[in-house]
Amino acid sequence: MKKNVRLTLRTVLLSSLLLVIMAAPAWAAIPAISIDGQTLVFTGPQPYVKDELVMAPIRVIAERLGASVAWDENTRSAILTKEGLTVSFPLNQASYSINGEARNLTAATEIIDGSMTFPLKAGAESLGATVSWDQVAGIISITSKQSAAPSGAAIQLGVEASGSNQRVKVGDTVVLILDENPTTGYSWVLNSPIDASLLEVSDEYVAPDTALIGAGGQHKWVMQALKAGQAEISMTYKQNWPGGKGDVTFTLTVDIAEADTPVARELGSADSGQNITINVGDRIVAALLSNSSTGYTWKMTLAPDETVLKNVYTEYVPGAAIPGAPGVDNWVFDALKAGSTSFTLEYQGPDPAAEPAETFNLNVEVK
Repeated sequence: MKKNVRLTLRTVLLSSLLLVIMAAPAWAAIPAISIDGQTLVFTGPQPYVKDELVMAPIRVIAERLGASVAWDENTRSAILTKEGLTVSFPLNQASYSINGEARNLTAATEIIDGSMTFPLKAGAESLGATVSWDQVAGIISITSKQSAAPSGAAIQLGVEASGSNQRVKVGDTVVLILDENPTTGYSWVLNSPIDASLLEVSDEYVAPDTALIGAGGQHKWVMQALKAGQAEISMTYKQNWPGGKGDVTFTLTVDIAEADTPVARELGSADSGQNITINVGDRIVAALLSNSSTGYTWKMTLAPDETVLKNVYTEYVPGAAIPGAPGVDNWVFDALKAGSTSFTLEYQGPDPAAEPAETFNLNVEVK
């Protein structure tokens, strides 16, 4: 009898879960989330679905998009600031403001396990980012404005980057953000000094955006590449006193190349199907006619190998100032390392079952 009860309960729970997933949009199962090509790892509260929207921790998303986050106890709001933008998200309210202009949310912000969360799409877009669902790769992709810079760019990393090798150029900035809670007696401690001739480093502890006692914050390092070379970074999360215990180590290798000006090669619809060869550091711009007023947009249905060719940003350039006039979608890709890859873009309408009006595909060899 107990066995039958367990089976019945399990069946009910699974059925309920399926109903939630079916009722929510395509990304309701919470696939991976990436910002500027870097997949996020959430060590604290995880993203979740509320009112058919993906909710995510404010601090993690905002800081990865280059914003500063502060808590205003008077208004009980999370305040995000970035490049002239001040965005306020009041707690437990379905509204927010950008530079004082009120906006609505379809789900209210809330506190989950000590961290404030907000609707992912609205939150990222409030900071100027674009959010898209890559059905082929199964990932929610967020692209910040800052990723558009061909040089002097900033890459933001978290704990998921441990053990990796990051390739940057002189003038680029590496931002490393790791969870830290000094109230436990633990903090991140460098195992050896970072080579100051290669990387100019500043760091700070960022307090949590909650008034909860004992809540953890984050440690943020900003490292600017000064000259070509290889910098090794090793640190341990440990008790910060002689003989203190520590069992989590973070390592990172930063390869710094000389800055150069990438060669930009612009392609159009007539170039679809071509095999092209470019060099590491070069850039491809697929400039494709687009008219969102028709309900059609360009979508990536086959993504390139991002270790070889990375889609750094997508930008819509409007045409004539006439209602319904077409513009151009610029899909920008940077060649990162030698290899062969390909990608496909489709001009899709509102009916997902319909054939795309146009397809653009390219085979790329990077030398």
